Amino acid sequence: MNLTPFALGVALCLSLPAQAELTLSGLPFDKDPTEQNKNYVALATQLSQALGEDVRYVPSANIQGYAQAIRRGEYDILIDGPHFSAWRIAEGLHSAVAQADIALTYVVVTTADDTGIQSLEQLVSKPVCASSPPQLSTLMLLNQYPNPIQEPTLHITDGYLPKVEKLLKGDCRAAILSATFYEHTLDKATQAKLRVIFNTRPLPGYLMTASPKLTEAKRTALTKRLSTANPANDSLLQALTKASVHNGEPEKMHWVVPDTASIKGLEKILIKQSYGW
Repeated sequence: MNLTPFALGVALCLSLPAQAELTLSGLPFDKDPTEQNKNYVALATQLSQALGEDVRYVPSANIQGYAQAIRRGEYDILIDGPHFSAWRIAEGLHSAVAQADIALTYVVVTTADDTGIQSLEQLVSKPVCASSPPQLSTLMLLNQYPNPIQEPTLHITDGYLPKVEKLLKGDCRAAILSATFYEHTLDKATQAKLRVIFNTRPLPGYLMTASPKLTEAKRTALTKRLSTANPANDSLLQALTKASVHNGEPEKMHWVVPDTASIKGLEKILIKQSYGW
């Protein structure tokens, strides 16, 4: 049977696989996911418009499921901490797109009247309120202990405020918190009941990375858009911050060209301190 050029073209188009959608996800927050899911759906819509491709948000119920999905390569666009991003880049699974212009710092605190704890060494075998690994705060704490049999005992607690509450009740001898939460969210009266015994070094902020399903040309264009836009009037940039940066200010938060050299090596902390990486 002879086909006309038009019919041949139609047949060829029908035989080609449909363009696969891009999947978007991000680090689950320690809070009710309803608002976060809503924000990520809005971000997926903005990215679909910017990229000219369908982007679908795939929520993750918890950090363990999120980590497993990352290892299986189930996400095409991700926004999360620098240790996860460093691992994906080192494994050749993703490339960096943009980086939040903030630094992540954590503090280990004890109660102000606990004179028995003055340093991290005195926390060995003591209960510490912390998030479950592979949360970056917990990995940074564990990384201070070279001997895995001489570490604190983790008292897994979701959310920074519940960590403080359990510490003040005596359930833990210390807690690890975001420095931003400690300095700007905790009231002064509660701060007065606590004492900082350790500060982590500043780490790069949240990163967006993408799999090879996002072409190099589109990835480069997205980097330029995100790193040059004014957050005061750019809806994509605002949606990105609102979805991914805990307590971020969407109209003020800038994103920059990613500095992959600054996160190189963080994947080793993830591998060393978390099972399965």
